[in-house]
Amino acid sequence: MGKLAVFVEGYTELLFIDRLITEIGGENIVTEHREIIGGGKSGKVPRVAKITKAAKFEQNKNFFVLIYDCCGDK
Repeated sequence: MGKLAVFVEGYTELLFIDRLITEIGGENIVTEHREIIGGGKSGKVPRVAKITKAAKFEQNKNFFVLIYDCCGDK
């Protein structure tokens, strides 16, 4: 199974990349969405990654795409 991780800075980009990858790959792709929260320069808030759309793995899928929403450009 081929794997790809894409990092975007906002929810709109996440939706765009998800739609683009789905249109290109069709039924052969499984996608998972995650969101990274916290971890600013001060270090007071820990960085947490939460799953916003879990992947449903099936035997006939050839590619797995993980899309991270970094919630900003910092």
